[in-house]
Amino acid sequence: MRLCTGEDTRLPFGVGNMTSLQELSLFTLTADCCPNFSVELRKLTNLRVLYILECKTALILGRREYLGKLCQLRYLGLRYTPVVELPREIGDLVHLQTLDIRDTGLEELPATVGKLSKLMRLCTGEDTRLPFGVGNMTSLQELSLFTLTADCCPNFSVELRKLTNLRVLYILEVGNINSSSLKTLVESFCSLRRIQQLELYFSSHLGITSLEGWEPPLQLRIFSIAGVSIARLPAWGSCKHISNLCFTVLELETWDLEILANMSELHSLAIYIVGRFSWTIAGGGLFPSLRDFVTDITVTFLEGAMPMLTEIYLKLQVSKGDAAKHVGLGNLLQLNTVTIDLECRGATRREVKEAEVAVRRMVDGHPNCPRIHINKEEEDLMEADEDDGDDEEMSDSDEAESDDDEEEEISDTDEEPDSGTSKGQKRLRTSSPQTLSTQVQHLRNEDEDDEMMSANEVDGNDHDENISATDQECQQDDGAAKVEEARRHS
Repeated sequence: MRLCTGEDTRLPFGVGNMTSLQELSLFTLTADCCPNFSVELRKLTNLRVLYILECKTALILGRREYLGKLCQLRYLGLRYTPVVELPREIGDLVHLQTLDIRDTGLEELPATVGKLSKLMRLCTGEDTRLPFGVGNMTSLQELSLFTLTADCCPNFSVELRKLTNLRVLYILEVGNINSSSLKTLVESFCSLRRIQQLELYFSSHLGITSLEGWEPPLQLRIFSIAGVSIARLPAWGSCKHISNLCFTVLELETWDLEILANMSELHSLAIYIVGRFSWTIAGGGLFPSLRDFVTDITVTFLEGAMPMLTEIYLKLQVSKGDAAKHVGLGNLLQLNTVTIDLECRGATRREVKEAEVAVRRMVDGHPNCPRIHINKEEEDLMEADEDDGDDEEMSDSDEAESDDDEEEEISDTDEEPDSGTSKGQKRLRTSSPQTLSTQVQHLRNEDEDDEMMSANEVDGNDHDENISATDQECQQDDGAAKVEEARRHS
């Protein structure tokens, strides 16, 4: 028998009398929804599943002995529910298999958690301290930690080596760890012979580590390490079922790329390299299942490459001219999303603008009209354009002339003609070619009628040349706008 409620649903009085209840799932539990909840809870001695999601008030699971009464409990989930503490009696739940306390704010698990010999899945929240003796939970198959520091779990690497049945190790943020502890942590991987999913994300880059001596188990499916560089890739040859890979490597060899290209079940690949590296990716059945590809390597795609790829994320260095190189995105026939990171460090503003144009040109003409997203990184580290100094000198000269002028009174009407000219030029640049001639005539009429601009008028030939140049710019912008509109509709 099971009972699942919706948001703010009031439970009937006497819910504890439902002694045959085996599953109780509550959403946004409040004191008004179920008065004396803890008293009613202790009566449900046959309960197997207790899932409380987004409780709006801090939850203390009744008096300490109440939780111990639920001796048949297999699943205890309190996600997004403020939890002050878990009682020591949780160690009496000898049949408990899943304990999920993510996003609860719980600061510490009681030491008695180490007595849960049948626990298979443990998911903790931010800064939750693990008790000493986690390695005693030898049935554990999934360990998901929000943070891992020396304070949260002393001797974690030692405890990890004992969890030989572990299938999933997921740590969202590894912090406050030195190179020696990192080496010990990586060495503990050798004991995880049944691991299928290994994901670790370091909060700060810790340099380079080695996976030497670690042979990935045959059943490994997901391997992701971010924030630390691997000296060399491990021997993936025996791993036939890998679907997701993410890593930063110091050095790549030809055979490393060949092994990756022949992984028949690989769906997602994110590969970064320290330094510069070029990679030409051919067709011929390589990467037969790859859907997502992320890299900062300089890549070139030949005909037939990555036949199932739909999303690509490239990181290009503007100062190295990466954006101007031929990538061959047109050979990726299933592509529908392109994301480009432009690294602006050391490049000028003009080079960045040219790179943006070149990047958009990469996808022009692609049969799928893929969506394109361009991000700029380290813009504050760009170099000055060569003509910036000249502009500054001209500005200083103009300012000096203004100071020496005997007539310093400048009326608002004196400034309006310049402002109007600027607005008119903006209208020309953003208008379509079909309306361009009408706007040009309108601006001409404004210039003729405005006597205040008579002293600043240019001759007719120069004016026509400016209009012609603006017309050409407008046609280019309109073409780009049509391409962008086609992408949005696609």
